[in-house]
Amino acid sequence: MADHIIVLPGGGYAEHTEHEGQPVVGWLKDNGLSAGVFHYPLHERHPIPVQALHREIRRLRSAGAGPRLGLMGSSAGGHLAGHAARSTTD
Repeated sequence: MADHIIVLPGGGYAEHTEHEGQPVVGWLKDNGLSAGVFHYPLHERHPIPVQALHREIRRLRSAGAGPRLGLMGSSAGGHLAGHAARSTTD
């Protein structure tokens, strides 16, 4: 199980769809998990959103979030999670 889950809302890289962010974090927390929404850069081409997510992962780890971070994304957020999972954070 992950120590913390990063929630990535959808929105076509043009917006962060509200109902795919904080409500999901609330549900995860209600089920005993640590989670937070990451608002990745909008209107940017790749690799900028992936690089921003990698910086967030490094920030969370250095802040003590634990070594096991999960990614949960909807639509564009799921696309971003897949790209980030397949690439290095360094």
